[in-house]
Amino acid sequence: MIHHYFGTKDQLFAASIDIPTAVTDRVLGLLAADPKDLGRQLAETFFSVWEQEEPRTTLLGILRSAMSGEDQAVVAFRQFLTSVMMAQLAPKILGENARLRALLMASQLVGVAMSRYVMRLEPIASVSIEEVVDLIAPRLQSYVDGAVA
Repeated sequence: MIHHYFGTKDQLFAASIDIPTAVTDRVLGLLAADPKDLGRQLAETFFSVWEQEEPRTTLLGILRSAMSGEDQAVVAFRQFLTSVMMAQLAPKILGENARLRALLMASQLVGVAMSRYVMRLEPIASVSIEEVVDLIAPRLQSYVDGAVA
């Protein structure tokens, strides 16, 4: 019945913490991406979801709960990052410390989301999402390529 109603294990987990399934599906869809373009595709996917009102409301609630130290939210957010970002995307990352670099990618994305959508820091909050993607994508790609300096 679980597979019937939720599909994959990751979709079940996302449903259990109210992360919109579309978010998980879109991130998991990156598994087919060319590793040479993974940084840009990840940034575009991540921020395209955040720019939509309904998923943003849900994600803001999860992020605020996790940042306030609510145990369930912290555990749920950590599990999402571990099961999706580290376990699913890390194999696409070249070289040593792939899991660490996948988590660093996630932390940069979450940090920008915090700055833009929660704290509304300027100019991050008001620049176009295309500009944000253009600026963060090369750094994310450096984690994929192992060219982190």
